[in-house]
Formats: sequence, structure tokens, C-alpha cells
Amino acid sequence: GLGKTIQTISLLAYLAAHRGIWGPHLVVVPTSCLVNWETEFKRFCPALKILPYYGSAPARKQLRQGWTKPG
Repeated sequence: GLGKTIQTISLLAYLAAHRGIWGPHLVVVPTSCLVNWETEFKRFCPALKILPYYGSAPARKQLRQGWTKPG
């Protein structure tokens, strides 16, 4: 109800569009809000790449594969 999600999306969109800072950025949210945040990012700023970093230790290790490679 306070607009934290859209404010965060707006800030990251501004950084990308006007400052050329595309990330990486880390947004920490409660697990219960993770799906909503991902949906809102895809809805309002589809140009940003979203990677929910969640799961067991082996699952998170799998997600990290290739992070150091451009793109």
C-alpha cells in the first residue's frame, strides 16, 4: 500500500534509461512477496533482466553459473 515496489522499479528504470547503469542490482524482499515483485518488474520494466535468487544451496549455486560472463 505504500508504493515501495513501484518506487524501486522507477529508480532502477531511471538508472538504466538516463544514467546507463543497468546493474547488477540486488533487491531484497520477503519470500512471500517474491512472485509479486517479479511480476511487477516484468510488467512495468520488461527491459530489465530479473533473476529471483531463491532456493536450496545447490539450486542457488546453479543460478550463479555464468554470472561473471557478460550478458
